Amino acid sequence: MSATPSLLRKSLSGPARPVGPSPAHRPPSRQNREPNLRQKRIRQIWMNATAWTFQGWLAMFFAGAALAKLTAPYDQLVLLLGWPSLVPLSSVRVMGFVELALAATMLAPLVIGKVAGMRIVRAGAIFLIGLQAAALLVHAVRLEPGLAFINLILLALTTAVLVLRRHSV
Repeated sequence: MSATPSLLRKSLSGPARPVGPSPAHRPPSRQNREPNLRQKRIRQIWMNATAWTFQGWLAMFFAGAALAKLTAPYDQLVLLLGWPSLVPLSSVRVMGFVELALAATMLAPLVIGKVAGMRIVRAGAIFLIGLQAAALLVHAVRLEPGLAFINLILLALTTAVLVLRRHSV
């Protein structure tokens, strides 16, 4: 019992606390510690998988939208989308080619390699962000909330790809 008083220091404001090094000399807690190499690598793998998932979704969506704009009859496009009634059919077809090319940019690293492919992904993401911002504006002006919401989702996915790929080699 005589060892207990030497290991504990009585506090006037509360219960006894252990005697030991001051907080300045204690090792950092788990929350304040830098992640080790293994943790960084695991995080990097998950971020890469997330980016590839988003890139795949964007490529599928824009390839499908492009094929619809390239192959569907004008009347059907006007019925489905609305905005083609404001422009000639040739403009809708050009938009289809642009979307098809931008869909391909999302998958460029699979075809041409990582170094050049990631640069193309970043460039494609920038153009897709511009395209989606313009589409969002068109749908908002035409009071089409469903299509505007889809554009917001696509804008968020494309922005996430750009952010996740900003440091990719």
